[in-house]
This record gives sequence, structure tokens and C-alpha cells, in this order.
Amino acid sequence: MQFHPSYSYEDFFEGFRPYATPSGQPSFQVTPGALRRLASEAAKPENRGQPFVLIVDEMNRANIAKVFGELYFLLEYRSASVSAPVQAGRELPAPRGTCSSSGR
Repeated sequence: MQFHPSYSYEDFFEGFRPYATPSGQPSFQVTPGALRRLASEAAKPENRGQPFVLIVDEMNRANIAKVFGELYFLLEYRSASVSAPVQAGRELPAPRGTCSSSGR
């Protein structure tokens, strides 16, 4: 994935996105972003033990605090989980693996 200046937490993890109801009325729903979709796929029983890799290009172009939000916590404290702020009660477990030295 490639970050750009307008990329945000809602694009990367999850956020409210507009959609049209069956009656055509505008509304909002929580929509998973790229990281949430990858984590959901990796969490499926048939994918246990399989490596999943997310490569971010042009990370320096985005406002990293705006993109990662509380997900910074996962990168620093790997033994804990982080609750998703949009939907209370959902947690993202700490990832296994490392960042490349160029991304630190």
C-alpha cells in the first residue's frame, strides 16, 4: 500500500463511511480499512500459521499520527491488545514480527 498526504486512520484501520440504504437514503456504517481487512483474513482458522505481510510505501508522505492513531501502542507495547475506538469491545492483538530499520 502507498500512503499519501490525505490518507487517514479511517483508510488504514476502520472508520465511518457513507453509503446508501436500500431505500436510497444516505447513512453511515463502520467500514474496515486495509489493516483491519488484513488482520481479519489472518485471523481466520484456515490461515493460522500463514505469514501475512503489509508493506507500506511512501510512509513519510502521510501524517503518521493521523494514520496510526492509537495503533502506535501496538508497535511499542507488543504484549497488549488495543481496543478499536469506533466499535467498543473489539480488540486488535499485538502483531508478531518487526518493522524494518528504515521504517523506525
